[in-house]
Formats: sequence, C-alpha cells, structure tokens
Amino acid sequence: MASLPAEIFLHGGILLQTRVNNSEPLSFVLDSGGGSGFILDTRRARALGLELHSRDTFTGAGENGVEVAFANNVRITLPGVEFPSRTVAVISLNFLEPFAGRTLDGLFGYGLFSRYVVEIDYAAHVVNLYESQDYQYSGSGVFLPLTVEGEHFFVPARITMPGRDRIEGKFLIDTGAPMTTIILNRPFVERHNLLTLNGRRVLDRSFPGLGGETKQILARAAELQLGDLVIRQPTLSFSQDARGALASSEFDGIIGGELLRRFKVIFDPAHRQLILEPNAHFTEPYEHNYERHQFKS
Repeated sequence: MASLPAEIFLHGGILLQTRVNNSEPLSFVLDSGGGSGFILDTRRARALGLELHSRDTFTGAGENGVEVAFANNVRITLPGVEFPSRTVAVISLNFLEPFAGRTLDGLFGYGLFSRYVVEIDYAAHVVNLYESQDYQYSGSGVFLPLTVEGEHFFVPARITMPGRDRIEGKFLIDTGAPMTTIILNRPFVERHNLLTLNGRRVLDRSFPGLGGETKQILARAAELQLGDLVIRQPTLSFSQDARGALASSEFDGIIGGELLRRFKVIFDPAHRQLILEPNAHFTEPYEHNYERHQFKS
C-alpha cells in the first residue's frame, strides 16, 4: 500500500519523515515498544500551537515517571498515508536526543502497527505498509507467534547461558531500542540467579528510556532461539532497575534493534505472527560498545 524511505541510525533505530497538521517534515521514531498510538514531543507540540490538556504520569524504561499531556485534532501524514484526526500523547523526548544524536519530533507506536502489516526492511532502508486483508508473505522467513498485550507486542524466546540449562521467556519486540540486542528484566534475572554467572561486572548506563537512565550489567548468552532460528553468542544485559518497565514481572525482557536490524521484520498482528527473514547482516558478530560503560568488581 505504501513504501516509506527510512533512515536507520545507531544500529537499529528507525526514523520516518512525517508531517503534523501540514507542518514541515518531522522526524518520528518507529517504535513498536512505545505503547501509545502516537507520541509528539512537547516542544514540537507547542511550536505547532497545539492546546495540551489532561496531564498524567506513566512509566517506561528507566526509573522515573514520565509526564504526559494530550492534544486533540492532530492530523499525521506519511508519504501516501494520512491518518484521521486524533488525540495524541505529548511528552518530552529531550532525554533521548543526546543518545540519538539528533532532534526527535515524535514516535509512531501502536497506532501504526495496529492498523497495517508493517514490514521493516532494514537492509534496504524501507518500511512497507500493507492492508492486513490483502497481505500474503512468500519469503523464507521464520514465523513466530505474536501476542498483543496492552498495546505491546510479545514473542516467546529461549535463552541458554554458558553452563546453564535453557530458560524460556516472553519478550517485548522493541524497534525503538537501537544498539540493544536483549535486555532481561530484573525479576527474570533474579528468578534465574543470572548475576552469579559473571565475575567482573560491566555496568552500562548508556541506554536511556522515556523514564530516564537505565542500569544494566553486560553479559553474553551461549545461544538464543526464536522459533527455528538459532543465534549463537548474542550479547545481552541484565536490568538492575528497581522501577519502570525493565523492573516489570509481567514480561521477561526486550528484543531490540541490534538484533532486529539483521532481518526483514514483519509485524502482522491481525494474523498473530511476527516474521523474521535474515538479511546480509545476519552473520555479523554481536559486540558490546564499551566506550560508555563502567567496571565493577
């Protein structure tokens, strides 16, 4: 139905050019983990003269609460796609911009993913949108069962740590988490005593969420299984957050852009499936970026 040029940044982040109420082109992150239908940055909302109302607080990745307001009668358009006027969430994206290295005007969340089959071709830098009733996949990808809970998308996965038995979990698919392979939520880490695996610990504070700084211990798995896919030696991290999404026991962790960019990724929620088709990046090794990390004994 529509083919959208995408900018891929920071090993898996996705930016789409968007217009809001006939504005100049704006940069929106494609964020399957964002939850809300659409999110607009507070500064951009004010620059557009939008009236904000119904302020509230919610939690995301990071330990701080996130202040949110709402704006009515907002028209969002992509090349070849126009969404009906709607109410959007308005939050500050200031905290994310130093990490992204650019201005962020908003996020496409569940409102886009729930309306279309979303095909992310990381290698071609293209996002394709299809009507659910017309879509038929004909490639060689692996099909994973996709569940939708609270405007988020989850798949099952199996992780084998060195010297341990395989463990299973439910993982959020998060296209809005670049440079992230897998983060295991703190209750999952504690339930399986995973911190006892590490000697010298590397503390990572470089990944920000909407709720501010996150704290993670870096590690590496022996193997990750996603359906019939087997990924050897992927990097991962153990959340140390006491609050926020990465401290939740309602799911076990997130799978982010560092892994997803190695595939053509197809979200098909109408048929409850996620399709992963390996691309030319599939065989690249997984490595941590140690430049912003701290060591703990």
